[in-house]
Amino acid sequence: MRIKNIFALVFIFLLFQSCAPDKDNAPEERANKLRQQFSWESGSPPMISAHRGGPTAHFPENSLAAFQKSADLGAKIIECDIRTTSDGFLILMHDKNLERTSTGKGKVENHTLTELSGLYLKDFDGRITQHKIPLLGDVLAWAIEQDIYLTLDIKTVEPSHLLTAIKKHKAEGQVIIIVYNFEDMMRYHNMAPHLMLSVSAGSINSLKNLFNYPIPKNRLMVFTGVRTVNSAVYQYLHENKIYCILGTMHNIDNKAKKEGISVYQELYKNGIDIISTDNVKLTAIAIREMKKY
Repeated sequence: MRIKNIFALVFIFLLFQSCAPDKDNAPEERANKLRQQFSWESGSPPMISAHRGGPTAHFPENSLAAFQKSADLGAKIIECDIRTTSDGFLILMHDKNLERTSTGKGKVENHTLTELSGLYLKDFDGRITQHKIPLLGDVLAWAIEQDIYLTLDIKTVEPSHLLTAIKKHKAEGQVIIIVYNFEDMMRYHNMAPHLMLSVSAGSINSLKNLFNYPIPKNRLMVFTGVRTVNSAVYQYLHENKIYCILGTMHNIDNKAKKEGISVYQELYKNGIDIISTDNVKLTAIAIREMKKY
């Protein structure tokens, strides 16, 4: 009777195990590694984010070729833009229209993936290249392989669609979703509480307002704008172990072209952790020279 009872208990246990839901902890574990990477500590090294992938001559914005070139130069973060095709695929494109950055015409959302796959990307001088519009899935796979982080600027994408793609490609440890207001921040956080978000806040008051929302601070990275702000903002973020990003595209990048790497070096010395730049090469030189001293 004892043996029969043991067999019965084993059978019940195995039956329960087969019927129990398969809880996958891997997405949370991957996201946790990302959160640890971006938990600010004194001495955290300065980082580069390549704005729209860091386009240069013959390397168009939001192209895998530009991403790889920027990564080779030293960018650890790639900022890129996501849109949806008419048949529901997620692709990379900043503008709502195709003319400036590709050989296509009209709105992205009015074209199928097949139609878009026949186009070629243009560089910032308008030269037609051999590079194609990337699928988000291919970019996620590349980021995982290269151990590069992506900040995703969402243009026309349903949150659930984006989150499904991130989960499908197991990219929770590589992506930070850019949001432009606290309401969208909470929308994404409520749908995927394990993911990191980049939110805009450029003053102490806006940060205090941000911290009133029910979201853990280790889910946050803060974009402080495209102009320098009071260094107290950076200090306040660091006290809360949060990385701060400054966008140097356009004005500050143009200043650095004229005045040299000291422009970027001063930004890092004043408390900026991540510079989001169109000039990845010059910013990387600035960091290398800083490390010599």
